[in-house]
Amino acid sequence: MVNGFVDRGNHGRLHIVARQGLVFIAKSVSGSWKQPVAYYLSEAATNSSILVDLLKQVIVALRRVGLITAATVCDMGQNNVKALKNLGATYKEPLFEVVGENLYTFFDSPRFLKCFRNSLLKYNVATDIHIGNEVVNLQASWAHIKILAEESAVSSLFDPSEATAVRAVRRVTLALTTLAKKYLVWPTGEAAVGVIDGFARSSGFPGVIGAIDGTHIEIPAPSESAAAYVNRKGYHSIHLQAVCNREAVFTHCYAGNVGSVHDARVFRLSAVYNFLNDQTKFPNDSHIIGDAAYGLHPQLLTPYADNGHLSQRQKNFNFSRSSARMAIERAFGLLKGR
Repeated sequence: MVNGFVDRGNHGRLHIVARQGLVFIAKSVSGSWKQPVAYYLSEAATNSSILVDLLKQVIVALRRVGLITAATVCDMGQNNVKALKNLGATYKEPLFEVVGENLYTFFDSPRFLKCFRNSLLKYNVATDIHIGNEVVNLQASWAHIKILAEESAVSSLFDPSEATAVRAVRRVTLALTTLAKKYLVWPTGEAAVGVIDGFARSSGFPGVIGAIDGTHIEIPAPSESAAAYVNRKGYHSIHLQAVCNREAVFTHCYAGNVGSVHDARVFRLSAVYNFLNDQTKFPNDSHIIGDAAYGLHPQLLTPYADNGHLSQRQKNFNFSRSSARMAIERAFGLLKGR
């Protein structure tokens, strides 16, 4: 609470009730102490030209008593930003000179995070990551960060603070993304032969290099475009498409589409769709198997539509294909059980 009249030091005193206070605090870099060293009272926010002069006065006064100023910290208020700009600091070179010494300048974390949040509310952050031999474009929005921040399951289980839990989730996510290209690998060479043999032994279906399907990862309703995330089962989700081998080990994953997008549309957007025309991905005329949601292709086999008049051979085909395809159902079950 501010109680007094306007007092701006050598910039004058006025018989006007002050509404705001300006305080300069010195804090030790190597120790734990901090101490208010100057304060001023004003009727409104202190303009940038006065801020520049007062800041210089405080730095010089501290120097006289043997305290060398290494850096300044302030919020990102308009007048503060303008004052630092007038002193010569820029975003690329955040420093300025006073009495022959270079001082670095920083914005305090809460205000910086607020500005960062406001930017994410308006813009998405896009980046490319390498998974195997393909480049995948990922986009992060404020909605994704909000989901992480509001997720309290980890906190409730292990009782760390939510901030600690969020940091842990981010670090694990980064580690998994980094390791993905090592473990999410489309089978080639001897590995491909092993996958094909594994499916043939377990289901009797020949030439299968992978089973493909989609599933939904349930999420809290996002604050923006929530309806787009509602899937056909009526809950909010992110779509995950994956291919796995006979041992339920994922060999390709594609995630990020909103829950309302159909499996067939997700497939057309994924890299696996382009694999169909790349014979190096399907050695020995192999193929992946999927359900009726996918279109038939020489490298993507789907079941015969059961119209009640299937031949025994067609029924055997559907049975063996279904047996092989159970691998991806099992893989999703293991994933969601973690």
